[in-house]
Parts: sequence; C-alpha cells; structure tokens
Amino acid sequence: MADQAVCFDAMGVLFVSADDVGELLIPFARGRGSTRAETEIRETYRRCSIGQLSSAEFWRWLGVDGDAAQLDAAYVAGHRRNDDVAVLAASLAARGTTVACLSNDVREWSQLLRERHGLDRDIHTWIVSGEVGIRKPDDGIYDALTSRTGIAAGEWTLIDDREANLDAAARLGFRTIRFGEPSATHASAGDGAALAALLDGARR
Repeated sequence: MADQAVCFDAMGVLFVSADDVGELLIPFARGRGSTRAETEIRETYRRCSIGQLSSAEFWRWLGVDGDAAQLDAAYVAGHRRNDDVAVLAASLAARGTTVACLSNDVREWSQLLRERHGLDRDIHTWIVSGEVGIRKPDDGIYDALTSRTGIAAGEWTLIDDREANLDAAARLGFRTIRFGEPSATHASAGDGAALAALLDGARR
C-alpha cells in the first residue's frame, strides 16, 4: 500500500496530551478561579468544539476573567508537541505525500496550536470540529476530509489514538493505525519511530 495520503489526529498524536480537557483545560480553568463541575466543563467544551460557542464565550461561562485572546494563548502554551510525529509529518510532506490533520478541537485553539508549533508548513489541510461543526467519530467529519481534498477514503492512512475514531474510519474505507495503546483490530504504533517504520513498510 502506498501512503499517498496520511492524516494525523491532533490530541494524543501530534500533541502529547490525549485527554486535553482533563489534563490541561480543567487545571487551567481551576487555576483561574473556575468552580464549574468537571461534567459541566466537559459537556460545554464539547459544544465549543463543534462551534456552538466561541472560546471567549467559553471562558466567560467558565467564570475565568481576562482577555479571551490572552487566555487562549496562555492555555495552548500548555500543550506539548510530539516532536517525533511532527518530524514524521514533515518528512512525509517533503517526499510528496499529502498530509492532513483531523481534529476534535476548538477553532481558536487549533489555529493557535498549528501556528505556534509551525505545523502549517507541512500539514496543509486541517479539518477541525470547531470549524465544520462535526466531531469524530461522526461520519460527516471524515467526509469533510475526502471532500475538501478530493482524495478517496481508501487512499488515506488515518492515525488516531482512539479506537472509536478508527473504527468509524475503517468502516468508511480508510486504512487505520492506532497510535499509543495497542489495538486488536487496527495496526498499532507505540511511538513515532514505530509509526514511521509502519508507514515505510506500507509503502514497499
């Protein structure tokens, strides 16, 4: 199989934190005085991540005071890039592979993250739930990727850390790789080096 087109997930793949809400967002909000319950935060974050709220509206709902743009920048500064995966994405792009990202994220935060970490240089197509109004594993977000790029599902290798997202993609015809934890139903790679080897093996 040729890796003509490779699509990376963001959280848990391009970035280290897989549960960014629990590991980053909630502690950030708590540190700035939010007393909202975790269940409420997760549900309202979900609404924000499909574009029903702006990040500014979300901060206000959380009870976090301050300029929204400054809060956005301070929050995304807590994300750590998975450097091995970012280098792999750059290598794929350099040899002519179409590289994309399919992410469940807030629109403003996704834009800041890709700019902050220079990911736009190599990943030219970003399908972000906060922009398209649909989250993985809904079929519509995968359709948005194939429609925007004109590349059929069967020509993509999709890399994600969540089994449900990969199950949906596989059902639609995508080749799939689970990053991080091993999978009984998808090819698996525990780190960037294993992922690179798996993709190189698929090209031969």
